[in-house]
Amino acid sequence: MGKLFEYLKLYEDVENEVQRNSLVPDNQTGYSRLNRRRFASTLSNVFRLKQQFGYKRLLEIGPYKGFTPVAYRKLGFDVTIVDVPEYTEMEFLKHTWEYYGIESYGCNLNSGRLPFSDEAFDIIVCCETIEHFNFNPIPAVREMHRLLGCGGGVYITVPNQAYIRNRLKLLVGLSVSPPIQYFFANLDPSDDMKFGLHWKEYTMAELTELFERCDFEIIEKCFFTFYLNRSGSLLKKTLQRSMRLMTRLAPQFGNSLYIFARKVY
Repeated sequence: MGKLFEYLKLYEDVENEVQRNSLVPDNQTGYSRLNRRRFASTLSNVFRLKQQFGYKRLLEIGPYKGFTPVAYRKLGFDVTIVDVPEYTEMEFLKHTWEYYGIESYGCNLNSGRLPFSDEAFDIIVCCETIEHFNFNPIPAVREMHRLLGCGGGVYITVPNQAYIRNRLKLLVGLSVSPPIQYFFANLDPSDDMKFGLHWKEYTMAELTELFERCDFEIIEKCFFTFYLNRSGSLLKKTLQRSMRLMTRLAPQFGNSLYIFARKVY
């Protein structure tokens, strides 16, 4: 596989297959559909790393309601996932992971320890997750280091705090932090905002420093931009096209970033 549209097709096929097997209620597929392009990009990069380094044992931290673990299985990985118990205990997700032979563990990373032996994995994928940590991320990053075998690596994506839209908002005196109403929603156990807050977004310099100081070597780092698969007005679509063009000319203004880092002994 090579071109991005092939991975987008793979992800869409996974969605359709899971739904055909009646594993997922229709009202639980919105997140997956909205983020297809981002998921396809991640699949493309992770599979390239598999081919380059021979990775087989994959741990995904925080897949939420996306179906990338199923896609990784179809790309030849042995897949294990970790997420908060509130998600791993959802019946449709439990059935999905069991049906596809994916090991699932409900854990809170703020404990600083995951239920796996040293060097249990070749690659750890953690996409759009670290920004949701409402605790010091250093123990969790050190735990990733412990879990990786020789030559193992982490593939991390986060929103780019230095995104051009954030810069413009600051220029006119607007906040780039979560609105106050989200903090109230966070206290409601029935609201997805219980885990949806971005407690700490990162610049590229911050993310690379965090992993380098936890004994990782940064191999790749890249800015990118994706937009949710939402319909919108002509004005909104025109603004998005303009923003996309700007971020192509100046990638550091993009709305997301990723790093691939390998374990240093």
